Amino acid sequence: MKSDIEIARESKLEPIENIARKIDIPLEELELYGKYIAKVPERLIDDSKVKESNLILVTAITPTKAGIGKTTVSIGLALGLNKIGKKVTSGKLTEIGDDRSSGDYVYRIDLSQVPEGGPYKIVVDGYGSSYPFGVGGQFSQKLSYVSFRSLFNQRCGIQIIEPYSDFSYRTKRCHETIYQTYYRINEASLIVKGNEPTIQAWGGYHDAGDAD
Repeated sequence: MKSDIEIARESKLEPIENIARKIDIPLEELELYGKYIAKVPERLIDDSKVKESNLILVTAITPTKAGIGKTTVSIGLALGLNKIGKKVTSGKLTEIGDDRSSGDYVYRIDLSQVPEGGPYKIVVDGYGSSYPFGVGGQFSQKLSYVSFRSLFNQRCGIQIIEPYSDFSYRTKRCHETIYQTYYRINEASLIVKGNEPTIQAWGGYHDAGDAD
């Protein structure tokens, strides 16, 4: 497990102006102290929102050996509460109908207004919520990584071994001969007459029903 200082040094600070935009604070109201700190005038406090909210005071705490005290707890609590139950957009589902390829009944939802970040959940009244997901940034990077790794691990005709895989689970090549056919291949517009030499071909993917 990484130490607190390692986590802190790896964290990317967000410019205070970006944070101001997210909570609808005009940029001209910011009293900047560099790129990441600013003060705002007291008159921007919305009394109506204050009345609907609960005040949490962290009044005393014995600091841990790592120096975690009132300030750290207050900031962490604020960040955590900010992630809970916050609605970023809403809308209606568009009914698409039966999907023959999957056998499912499909609805479409517009996520174009969801800002980069996350994790988010899609909640549909009367049905439940989706698995957590994210938009852009590290979430897109993880999606790309998992997708390409899945293609690699489904690859036929090659070894799946370290260091290219997390562990060596296929030390011998599989499916070395992809196909042998003497019939017209419609998709490629080829005619195999049957008198060509047999060719061993490596490639393709498990469960894909294809050949490279």
